[in-house]
Amino acid sequence: MAWKVDIDKATLYSQPHYRSITVGFISKHGSWSDKKQGSSLFLVNLMSRAARKFDEEAVAEAINGNGASLTYRVSRDQIFLGVRMPVEKVENVLPVLANLVKQPSFRKRIVRTEQQLLLEDAKRRDSQPSSRHRFDLINNAFRNTVLSNPVLGEINEIRSIITKDLEQRQRELFKEQVWLPIIVGPKDVIGKDRAKQWFEELMHLQFEASPRHDPLPSQSPRPLPFNLIQNKLAKQGYYSVAILGPSEQDLNTLTNFLLAGTILGGDTDSPLYRVLREEKGLCYYAGANIQNFAPYSLLTLDAVSSPRNGTILVEEMFKILIGFVDGSIDSGDFEAHKAMLITKLHSTSETTRGMAQFIASRIRKSGEQRTPEDIIENVENASLEDVRKTMRAFLNRQRVSMTVTLQSTKQRKELQTATLMALSTMR
Repeated sequence: MAWKVDIDKATLYSQPHYRSITVGFISKHGSWSDKKQGSSLFLVNLMSRAARKFDEEAVAEAINGNGASLTYRVSRDQIFLGVRMPVEKVENVLPVLANLVKQPSFRKRIVRTEQQLLLEDAKRRDSQPSSRHRFDLINNAFRNTVLSNPVLGEINEIRSIITKDLEQRQRELFKEQVWLPIIVGPKDVIGKDRAKQWFEELMHLQFEASPRHDPLPSQSPRPLPFNLIQNKLAKQGYYSVAILGPSEQDLNTLTNFLLAGTILGGDTDSPLYRVLREEKGLCYYAGANIQNFAPYSLLTLDAVSSPRNGTILVEEMFKILIGFVDGSIDSGDFEAHKAMLITKLHSTSETTRGMAQFIASRIRKSGEQRTPEDIIENVENASLEDVRKTMRAFLNRQRVSMTVTLQSTKQRKELQTATLMALSTMR
């Protein structure tokens, strides 16, 4: 059955400063639902190459020949495939985009080439201890949850993927309410009637009927309190405290979480850098990172150091985290860091502006579409007490874990003891 498109429920982002338009599909089935790790990324790579009716040369001609560029992104919670192009070229490109999604090519040569490229990417990741640490941090701390299935899987898992697996993954995605049409561009140029025409042309594809549902599991993952990963290539120690944060549906809480990360480790004046590196000389690097993926966000406090400093480094990282909640940051420091974050969010650069857009795109409240301006406004209105209150709510034994990557496991017992002692002070 054909899916009837309600233009008021389809996704239409208005970007007045854009002079081009992006038309594509977005799916709520990200890599978390892969039966074999990496199969979503593998499939979308194939979709970006060729379709049954359009070989690689024909796709390149249709895209490049119309001044367009094909773009795609795979994350744990989403898959996106679309084409950015001049508005007047949309009708020329839509048939190609629709065929890439509906009937991607599974020719042996293309499958073999893409599999080799993914294997090379996985080898590069595994050859860099810092990248491998980040991979292990999430996949071990949140094992067997929606967060644990990576976009790019283990090497052996990638090798095991065959054409039959990719065809099955494509069938799973090609269901009603799984692929959703999306348009990003200047609303005044597009117009509602034009957008409806494009949506209907895209959705003229024969989608398999399936019940409307939110595919994301509803359970709250509980991280393992301590994880020690042995990596023979790790000449230094990699240490990360991970705090499982709010869902993307809570704008105020997510904003406060973002501010907390900026204050704790956003620059060289942050407590992590100042205390761990400048005052105590315990590490080479210290900072904070925030990752957003439905239905959670993750704040990590990270440090790179000699293994001999490991135990005291773990203790100090937890002291800084708990001290922040208890009042170690004054209002002057808070306002300075808040101003720095606001400046970044106001930036017109693609990277920093993209951060606000990325967060906004994951926030839904009462069916309303959020914008980067909503994020900025919430940051401007946030208070130090708001941020502390938010962190206090998430700083508990059910949401905090420690992940360490070392060459040897000799320090396992003392590092684990230091972690559990710190966690015991939390509720």
